[in-house]
Amino acid sequence: MEGSETSFIAQPNPVTGKLEWTVRECTDEGDDDFARDLLASSYGDMLHDVDRNEKYNAAIVRAVKHHVEKHGSTPHVLDIGTGTGILAMMAARAGAAPVTACEVFSPMINICSNVVNLNGFQDRITLLNKRSTDIDVMNDLNGRKADIIVSEILDTEFIGEGVISTIQHAIAHLATSDAVIIPATGVVWGMVVESPLLESWHSLSHTVIHTAEADSREMSTSPVRVLRATDAATGPYSLAPCGRMVDVQANMLTSGHKTQGTGHLCALSEPTALFSFDFTPAAQVDARRQLRGEERRGIAVPVTHTGAASALLLWWDAHLWVDPESQGTISTRPPLAEEKIRDSAPFVWRDHWMQSVYLLPHAVSVAAGTTAGLGAWHDEFSMWFALRDSTDGLEALVVSPTSTQLHLPQEPYNMWNRNRIWAMNDDTRRRQYQRHMEAVADGFGADTANVLVLGDTGYLALMLGAVLRARGTLSTHVYVLESSPMAWKFLTRLVHQHKLSGIVHVLRKSVDELSLSDFEGSRPLSGILAEPYYYMALLPWHSLVFWYARGDLAALLDTGAMLSPSHAVLKVMLVECEHLHRKEKPVRTAGGFNLAPYDDATIAYRGEVFPCALWEYSHTALSAPATICTLDLRMAPCDFTAHTLIPITTTGQCHALVCWIDFGLNDSMDLIVKGLHESDSQQPSYHRPGIQLLQHPRHLVSHKASVSLHTRFSADNCDFEFIVDKAHSE
Repeated sequence: MEGSETSFIAQPNPVTGKLEWTVRECTDEGDDDFARDLLASSYGDMLHDVDRNEKYNAAIVRAVKHHVEKHGSTPHVLDIGTGTGILAMMAARAGAAPVTACEVFSPMINICSNVVNLNGFQDRITLLNKRSTDIDVMNDLNGRKADIIVSEILDTEFIGEGVISTIQHAIAHLATSDAVIIPATGVVWGMVVESPLLESWHSLSHTVIHTAEADSREMSTSPVRVLRATDAATGPYSLAPCGRMVDVQANMLTSGHKTQGTGHLCALSEPTALFSFDFTPAAQVDARRQLRGEERRGIAVPVTHTGAASALLLWWDAHLWVDPESQGTISTRPPLAEEKIRDSAPFVWRDHWMQSVYLLPHAVSVAAGTTAGLGAWHDEFSMWFALRDSTDGLEALVVSPTSTQLHLPQEPYNMWNRNRIWAMNDDTRRRQYQRHMEAVADGFGADTANVLVLGDTGYLALMLGAVLRARGTLSTHVYVLESSPMAWKFLTRLVHQHKLSGIVHVLRKSVDELSLSDFEGSRPLSGILAEPYYYMALLPWHSLVFWYARGDLAALLDTGAMLSPSHAVLKVMLVECEHLHRKEKPVRTAGGFNLAPYDDATIAYRGEVFPCALWEYSHTALSAPATICTLDLRMAPCDFTAHTLIPITTTGQCHALVCWIDFGLNDSMDLIVKGLHESDSQQPSYHRPGIQLLQHPRHLVSHKASVSLHTRFSADNCDFEFIVDKAHSE
């Protein structure tokens, strides 16, 4: 490779809250952004996956031996999507020759080349920097098709990385007629579950706008009704389309029983095979077994427990060898499913493959002893499902599904991810904001006032508008900014539905486009409110966008204008991780190969803070939450440094620093919105704190010890830097 490649990438700006396009240069020396993205992904965890590596190695050794015994010659192995080259090196070590490995990403092929050279396979493995679908047999493979094709292009959903079309093309154009394909087959399994927790990720369970003083008749049309009216079942059999899929570490979801009020979810059916994929060449000439880019199935699902189905929990088995009993099966089966399957392999924790949950927009009631009907579809990359309480009419559903049954509407689900909806379903959080909006209304009284709500989706604008309307206070005007056309349209409709048009005004503008003429009577702003919530916020402090916007709005503020939140409290906690630290742990060796080039390419980015759903990863708190600083958001941002000694409360191996921000809504700090469940950080939560994995974990052996933490804040780019120093003993 020579020269460089240029691409444009979108990155969030934590100061403006906007996506900004930047130019990324990839040269022969590497690509810094790619290396950072590689580390931020779960690639490192995949390399640490001993179960995966050992089973792939066993399957490759078996395939090479089988070919030699059958043909009396060494096989040509093609590794598709080679990555660091581990599978290709396994093939070469097993005696395959020649071995060809292709990889489309230039920075990755650079790492792979260094790995192959370091391990002495440079004369036995040919690397191709291209997609397998672009390979020419004559020019790239010296006219010899592959006898064995090995790949690992599987994701949590099994087909999301394009394994169907990739293997279809490989069998048709790159493989011999009796080629061995690894993996040989795959099965996607599913189970119908009831879970108020999972339902709270997708459907609003309460009235977003509510005031004790509201007229119940006039306020009966709430956002809940507006939202649910758009995703109500429209088919003739009361179908519930499953269109939203989320990845989850299902091992952290406990099973239980609804009647006992235990557990996060309850299985309502036995595990059911939803789709089977046969990658062998023989299957491609059999109409019943051949791979299909699109497939529709009607599945009868026996119901074992009565309940309200909230979701489908999915996982998969990948059989590396043709014989499923060959002990060469890699599975993402969660512990909940293991309870249902006898003689199942023990659960293996992974982060690069998790489980997927397909959420139902509304619950479907099913009864024990009956059979539910499941319509299942997939294309080359995605799956969709439709569930009903019986199999009546299931055949008609499978033949002609409608787009409404397959896809959720754009509003509001394209704007709100699972954590956003989950947060809006938190009654404690909602009541805090409700009390605060009533206090804000009290503060303005009957005075004429203009209030600006910053952030995305205008949640607080609707709440404050409802309070003002219920009190008959028409002299206060609430303004909310929505630059997104979809969000502006949606919020405008909600304002109209709630008869708030004279109180709440949705402006399709950004902060820097505002002027006094945008406000009632051209009067300055009496207050600025924020939850804060921004679509693009990744790390906890990215929600401080409104703090910076306050400075931009200085010329539009009245003297003594209110700002809420008024304070931000940065907190940290030290934890020991059971698995999460593998994400950045140096690989050194994997599958018996030296992977130092991968470690070298990513070492510069280890220790960067990344967002994480902490509750999904088993951990132990080694310290109590420690307050690093309290930011007065009424003042302009400025640089600062802090040095903190964090007392140790539990001995253990310190792998990570957890950081989050609590927001004080008012000056007295008696209303605080938490950024983490401090009392039980393992409890499922919509909070996504920042995690900094330590490059050198500390072994903390004394309850009397403390860890030194240096914190630096840069006001220019709204970024915190943490340096965890040595432990101190009293």
